[in-house]
Amino acid sequence: MADTVRVLVVDDDAVVRFGLTMMLRGAPDVEVVAEAGDGAEAIALVEGGHDTRAHTARRRLGLLADRERQVALEIGAGRSNAEIAARRHIGLATVKTHVSAILAKLDLNNRVQVALLVHDADLDAGP
Repeated sequence: MADTVRVLVVDDDAVVRFGLTMMLRGAPDVEVVAEAGDGAEAIALVEGGHDTRAHTARRRLGLLADRERQVALEIGAGRSNAEIAARRHIGLATVKTHVSAILAKLDLNNRVQVALLVHDADLDAGP
């Protein structure tokens, strides 16, 4: 069995970074450990010993629009669509639209994966 190659993806374009990360994650012997927007950020990650999983998760959530990010955090808190709609004062259909957008933008399959990403990012939806 081959050793796993650990990769830090660096590009100033979030969409390019996302695409590269998705391609690399498809390789069985490659682990994307973090993403950075430029060389200085990459060096800081490597030298500073930052939690690369949390950093990568926050970067991915950064691809979302503000309202989508709020809904993702609510999903991470274990709330149902109806609870999210009530807490955020938006319609149930709007929540469902945001959930679909989140899944598509982050290339995830279900709410559990969204919740795990939010958990990895160590973020909170608030009270």
